[in-house]
Amino acid sequence: MLVKSKISWFRSLPPLLLLFLSCNIFSLPNPPEPSSENREIFPDEPSKVLLNFKNSLEILYDKNIYMNCFSSDFMFFPDPSLPYPLNQPWDKGEEDNIISNLIYSLDFSITKPSYVNYTITQSSEFSDSAYMNVNFEFRFTFKDRGEKFAKSNADIFMRRKLDGRWVITTWKDHKLDTLSFGELKFEFR
Repeated sequence: MLVKSKISWFRSLPPLLLLFLSCNIFSLPNPPEPSSENREIFPDEPSKVLLNFKNSLEILYDKNIYMNCFSSDFMFFPDPSLPYPLNQPWDKGEEDNIISNLIYSLDFSITKPSYVNYTITQSSEFSDSAYMNVNFEFRFTFKDRGEKFAKSNADIFMRRKLDGRWVITTWKDHKLDTLSFGELKFEFR
């Protein structure tokens, strides 16, 4: 009787083995396909420049997408009422250094180390240039500085390049009731 049960068990082994091997338990699942918010959106409208700006800081943490928002002759003007040297403007090269330092300093041990929100309060668009007045709110959590909040009102000037891409040429930052974006970025110069 014992011999018969062993033979019966061996006969059922090939189908069980095939079932086991078809499960593919040793392979890793495929990563999800990137969604539209996981990459740069071609900025064929001024509003898409702001969306790339937000996504680069809040979702992607991608300096290259952030820097693509700006023209080669970009200038950032902090609030002129700030004391020297906080009120001194800087160019795209300095902006590149600042944002590299800022992103590197984020605390990625938490799920969402940054938050960016904006509201366009005024906008004018022409065939090759645009102006926006935008209210911004920022929250960043840094490894060595903790959580920082910043609010700014910004006059943003853009132009359309020959390839149809819109870029920011000038950002004039205005301090509101708390730390401004310019003051926060100055900490990473």
